[in-house]
Amino acid sequence: MFKLIEYKRSKDLNKRKKPLKYTKIPKTNKKISKIGFGTRQLKLNANSDYLRRLIDTSIDLGINFFCTSSNYQEGKVEAKLGQLLSGVRDEVMVATSGGVSHRDGKIIVDSSPVALEKGIQQSLKNLKIDYLDHFEIHFHDPLTPLEESLSYLSDLLENDIIKSVGTSSFHTDILKKWEELIPTSLVQVPLNPMQTKAYNSVLGTCQQLNIGILTYSPLLGGFLAKKLNQFPSYLNKMFYSPDNWQNSVIQLTHNLAELSQETNKTISQLILNWILTHEELTSVLVGTNSIDHLIENGLIVDHPISSLLVERIDKIINSQIELLQTNNIRDKPRFEAIVESISTNPEGDYVATFESGLKISVPRQYKVGAKLYLDIETGEVIKHVFS
Repeated sequence: MFKLIEYKRSKDLNKRKKPLKYTKIPKTNKKISKIGFGTRQLKLNANSDYLRRLIDTSIDLGINFFCTSSNYQEGKVEAKLGQLLSGVRDEVMVATSGGVSHRDGKIIVDSSPVALEKGIQQSLKNLKIDYLDHFEIHFHDPLTPLEESLSYLSDLLENDIIKSVGTSSFHTDILKKWEELIPTSLVQVPLNPMQTKAYNSVLGTCQQLNIGILTYSPLLGGFLAKKLNQFPSYLNKMFYSPDNWQNSVIQLTHNLAELSQETNKTISQLILNWILTHEELTSVLVGTNSIDHLIENGLIVDHPISSLLVERIDKIINSQIELLQTNNIRDKPRFEAIVESISTNPEGDYVATFESGLKISVPRQYKVGAKLYLDIETGEVIKHVFS
């Protein structure tokens, strides 16, 4: 196990330990640390001094990329991050995403120029900065022509209010249209032993168009970081997960736990090292509220695992892959979505808005009350139930 180090801030930046490696963000002159700091799980009620030490330690380790969203706790996470980064703005890059807000407990997807402007101005205010190093549109908005959204972002690029743009939509046809309309630097996708489909689906397009890949959820909200004896109940509340799929996930953690004990590395270190063997990715976002875990995981880049160990991890994952990524609808983990309203976009396509507030284009036979099932990894429709 890596020895944990009590990091102390040094006024001399050159004396700080910075073991992380860096990768150039496509279409910019900026370099991003191979491990970035994701803030989705940042605890707002934690001790402020401790959180500041957490951020300071991140920078001391060489993390220079902090990613947040106006969608996280209705902008409160952005505001907290703005406080924590006060005084170190010149040392870091700050990214946020928009095009989404909350109203009455529901998600409002709106990438119109008016909504984007309102959201970006609020994000700048929350973060206490006058420009964004990177901005992403969080969800694809089928009711707003992409040309309008990206024309507005192009103006912000020209005026240096944002330095680069990207998307969290990992449908290749949308990604290609983005690149036609604006220099697209990054696409954000999940990547962990349970979720590889989205990464693999965009890889070829990203290589072709010189778009970087930013991955998130390396430990699937943390629950892959330990040996499981039962499937987490909170995940069952989020989506339907068949018993055999749950058993496959549990077996995966047991196998990784055995390898962890044998190699004297934590499961987190094994998984993060495995993710970093995907050399095409630009950076992996890791979220934590623990300084010890941050140091433990931040040092892995300086201590890569052997190719033989990578092969063993691959074998463990592949032994469960058929159940983890089954195409059988009966065995597939999925979200259930109920159509709340139907509208038509400027191109004449039918767009369904679900009870959650999300929107997608749907066939014309859809009506209010219709049900469909979405793949939990890609968000793709895997089954229609017309009403």
